[in-house]
Amino acid sequence: MSADVYARFTLPKLLCLSVGTLLAWLGLAAGAGREPGAGLGRWPLAAPSAACAAVLLLSSLFSLDPAVSVLGDVRLSAYGLLELGLLAALHLAAAAARPEVRIRDVLGAVAASAAALSAYGLAQKAGFEPMPGLALALPEGRITALNGNPVWLGASLLMGLPAALFFALSPRRSERLLGASAFALTAVGVLLTFSRAAWAGAATACAAYALLRAPARRPWLAPAAAAAALAAALVWGSLGGQRHGLMRSDSHRVQFWLASLRAFARDPVLGSGPDTLEAALGPVKDAAFLGALGLRSTTSHAHNDWLQALATTGALGLGAYLWLQLALLRAARDALAGPGREE
Repeated sequence: MSADVYARFTLPKLLCLSVGTLLAWLGLAAGAGREPGAGLGRWPLAAPSAACAAVLLLSSLFSLDPAVSVLGDVRLSAYGLLELGLLAALHLAAAAARPEVRIRDVLGAVAASAAALSAYGLAQKAGFEPMPGLALALPEGRITALNGNPVWLGASLLMGLPAALFFALSPRRSERLLGASAFALTAVGVLLTFSRAAWAGAATACAAYALLRAPARRPWLAPAAAAAALAAALVWGSLGGQRHGLMRSDSHRVQFWLASLRAFARDPVLGSGPDTLEAALGPVKDAAFLGALGLRSTTSHAHNDWLQALATTGALGLGAYLWLQLALLRAARDALAGPGREE
């Protein structure tokens, strides 16, 4: 939903719901790992996830605004340790789940959800608003669906593309048809967000999946297709940016990146605290920043995950985050290369 419209009314309810769901999932995760040979200690992401959690908690203790670090920005209702804890609990429960909870089911839900969200956006583009009373003007013609923002929509949709590829490459004909349909529908939605980050992210995600699933025969085909997809995304992004007047925002982001580095220099170990970038940038806005964005410019994100982690959680936070990303890549590689990967 659009944060601008609903955050003030739903955030308190969502916070309470998050607490209850977090406790329930943590209990399920703790109980599910008691069988012989099971347990979260065998989970490949356990150590880097624990490191990230430890840094986030420690950084929150010394945060510029502890309330924002724990509860998140009320205007977005998407950040904060409470919401992150809910997602972490879901990961823990999935890691400790019984074998019959298959990755195929999760990927199917992701692919179907992304396709449905993309279909919603395409309906908006055609001039039809499926949700009565929610119709909003599309910013520069870019679809928003239920996310209220084309960038947020692009970030949601791109995750569905590799999931759809999983089924599009299945040996089962019915799954190939459904997977290819979901992939095509979601890809069109990603393009119509005109979010260059979503385009590059989608191309990178699909390229990574193709590389991990590269067949023994013709191993060069996957890298070639990956390079072509990434090049096409970059060219399309440049043309789309010119058409939709987004080049100015690109120069603004450079200023955000430089200011984030200056904020990191003030608190290099633990940063300013999770989700406190807006407060951290205040003292470090230089003449170039103010000249480009003005005196009243605000942002809660650096438009770069690594710089966001560096400025708000310091060198320790960025190190833990990079460790988690590398562990995730290794886990994905092992899962796709292991026996029974189609199951």
